Amino acid sequence: MKGISLTLLGVLAVLHWLEGNRATALPLSMFRDGNHAWLGYVAFALLILIGLAIARRAYVSGDLLACLVYVVAIALLSAIAATPSFDSFHIFISLLLPFILYVYYLTLLYSGASRWMFLHLCIPVILLFAIRFHSFGAWQKSMILYFGLVANVHYGLLPGPARKMAQRRPSSETQWDRDERRLAEGWIGKSRTQRSVD
Repeated sequence: MKGISLTLLGVLAVLHWLEGNRATALPLSMFRDGNHAWLGYVAFALLILIGLAIARRAYVSGDLLACLVYVVAIALLSAIAATPSFDSFHIFISLLLPFILYVYYLTLLYSGASRWMFLHLCIPVILLFAIRFHSFGAWQKSMILYFGLVANVHYGLLPGPARKMAQRRPSSETQWDRDERRLAEGWIGKSRTQRSVD
């Protein structure tokens, strides 16, 4: 997951370097329309891979809501990657996707009574000031990076299959059974030692 995210960061840096000064103002989808369109599609593919990784981890850990949210995000990302940048449907879903992720993580932080909820609430405005109201493209890409960071943290907090199995595995052995077994093992061990001495 971290490797995919760092690769995405690298691809975005290369795209901005290749496209020059105008790159900051471009929304992510418009990189598909320039001279380096293949890199634009690589960026979308990496975002989809991040979605797939967290959806799979969420499914394995039994968090079906997170899995559903990321499956929807993958579907919307695929539609955004496949539609023209100035199409009205493209614009609608490119605004809908960050809204869904924003609301999902807001409810997650709220349900966990987290102190991070306030920061999450303010992030869109903080990023707007951070880019000095530069452009929608700059704000959109900063939100993408923010959601990438949040997804990585979320991925790390989801229990993997081994941890999940350990949490679910019921202990069939009672304390009495455990003590009895330990006594028996101790007695058997002692009797074997005595026999070997004799």
